[in-house]
Amino acid sequence: MNNTARKAYRKKIQRAILDNIKDRSSVRKNELIEKLSMDEGWPTPDIVHNVDLLAEGHMLEKDGDVLKILNLGYRPYEPLHVRMYLWLMDDFSRILSLVATSLSIIAVLSTLYG
Repeated sequence: MNNTARKAYRKKIQRAILDNIKDRSSVRKNELIEKLSMDEGWPTPDIVHNVDLLAEGHMLEKDGDVLKILNLGYRPYEPLHVRMYLWLMDDFSRILSLVATSLSIIAVLSTLYG
């Protein structure tokens, strides 16, 4: 499995985990693992690993063996610092492309009327 396929697979498992928890707002970890491994046919270690990754990313709260989504209205798939970084880089790239476009228009106009 190449890197892109692995990321897509992980994302799919994470979405299924979040969807299954969102239905009830909390779920027992063992029930969730059993349900996903039966319904989706995913290997149990992948599901356990992704549950732990989601909990580390502060989207799930582990209270013993009960998992809860922390903010039901908003379902991020990355930790907050990653989302902020991506948001800032997106704005920075827009500003940079706007500056580059402006400079190229100025260069063309100065060549035409120079």
